[in-house]
Amino acid sequence: VTEEEKKEKQKIYAELIAIRAIAHFDLLRFFATSYTDPNALAVPIVDKVIVFEQLPRNTVGQLMAFVKRDLETAYNTLNEVSDNSDVTRITPLAVQAIRARVALYSKEYNDAIAFSTEVINAVPLAANATEYIDIWADASDAEVVYKLKRVSGDGNIGRIFQDNNGDIFYNFSYDLFSKFQSNDVRRRVGALIEHGSTQFNWKVGKYSGPDTDYGLADIKVVRVAEMYLILSEAQALKDAPDFTAAADAINQLRASRRLTTSALPNLTFSDRADAIDKILLERRKELAFEGHR
Repeated sequence: VTEEEKKEKQKIYAELIAIRAIAHFDLLRFFATSYTDPNALAVPIVDKVIVFEQLPRNTVGQLMAFVKRDLETAYNTLNEVSDNSDVTRITPLAVQAIRARVALYSKEYNDAIAFSTEVINAVPLAANATEYIDIWADASDAEVVYKLKRVSGDGNIGRIFQDNNGDIFYNFSYDLFSKFQSNDVRRRVGALIEHGSTQFNWKVGKYSGPDTDYGLADIKVVRVAEMYLILSEAQALKDAPDFTAAADAINQLRASRRLTTSALPNLTFSDRADAIDKILLERRKELAFEGHR
């Protein structure tokens, strides 16, 4: 076995345990009765091959410790044997982004700040409206930290919302559409809005994919935009809140979504309640239909 083969084996192992951590954390998000009560029931920890065995549910404390341990191990290994060049694979930055997400849920705000800042410093926001729209056409990997590459036969995520024959399963709501200013690139055709939408039929556009295979679009698991939202929320909710830093993070994100200089003016936060209301609204707009609003 060559040295390169040893490194590749280490890399694959680290990627796999990171994926295992992501899967366990997502199941916790869906099924746990609490994200922060260590004694609340979560889901079973599956770290071995099982066939007929029915594992008991682990607690939130046990599962969070398992997830954090897997992510830390994955990061330490990938930082030695991998790089951040392929966003279709688990990279060191992808692990840090997931750690930021986990830290926010578990209210470990200093960790959320550290991890999200590391990703922000490495991955720029879309430089302009065209680059942002190109994310959703899979013509650009701007902002993408980790995505699931989809090829023909994988299943077309866009068909969750609309089939290739034009049947509509889910529209987005008038309420959501009303939250966007007219000069916000996120509400434009090719992003939130599908081509051919009308005010009576707002069609989801983020996963429309190519005309030749409707709905075949890469699944963006983590974008750097989410890191700005995590950073803002963590700054507002930490023991000694920093509302200036919280507003600065969210305003950087909003500035990148402006089509005109007067659109999306900078926000200020008067207190925690005000900050959270505004951050959650921005999260709703930015992450609509991406699975972690």
